[in-house]
Amino acid sequence: PTDEELALDWTLSEEDLVEVARCRGEKNLRRFSIQLCVLRRYGRFLSDYTAVPVRVINHLCRRIEVAPVLFVDRASREATESAHQQRIRAYLGFSEFDDAVRARLEQRLSEWTAEDLVPRDLFERAEKLLRGWKVVLPSPSTLERLVVRTVARARQDIYERLAAELTDDDRDRLDELLGVQPGDRRSLLFH
Repeated sequence: PTDEELALDWTLSEEDLVEVARCRGEKNLRRFSIQLCVLRRYGRFLSDYTAVPVRVINHLCRRIEVAPVLFVDRASREATESAHQQRIRAYLGFSEFDDAVRARLEQRLSEWTAEDLVPRDLFERAEKLLRGWKVVLPSPSTLERLVVRTVARARQDIYERLAAELTDDDRDRLDELLGVQPGDRRSLLFH
């Protein structure tokens, strides 16, 4: 990252430092600092600390006044990592991606599908919306599956409503136009 990116995305405020200082041990101070900045900037927690550039790690190390290192490992105890994430969520005012949030998001995705947006655009809108709601983003693969499933369901609903409006004569003409043979009655609307 550039100096500007370090200053913008990886700087801890005085309030942040108070929260970080509640951790015990240099390793926990580093991990907590990284996760705090990552959630604030990207809306999700980091799963692989090896992805953090050395420049970022050492920028944070200077701010929290611990020795610089080349890499940061995940906490040896999952409970520590989980407790840190819970504290960071509470400190930053984020909530978890739960069933209620999923339902709200699916409703919005269904509405946006009517605007004929492609799944990639819907994915980006969903991430932006969740960040606005201050919800910790699920993994990209989880969000992608949700988008694709919601789009498919919304389109199927539209197709079924359209098909319900067709008369038998309309269906026969569509079948003829599509080259569907008698006895093989599959309308394009259901594919």
